[in-house]
Amino acid sequence: MPALVAKRYNPILRDFGERLVANGKRPKQIVVAIMRKLVHMM
Repeated sequence: MPALVAKRYNPILRDFGERLVANGKRPKQIVVAIMRKLVHMM
């Protein structure tokens, strides 16, 4: 759930998610990539 919230409200992760959509990634792949980025941010 934190990845979904971050995807919606964090401007950096929102842009990252949009870039992944443009590259043809599936929705679950995008959420997992955002989860990984959140862990790196911590």
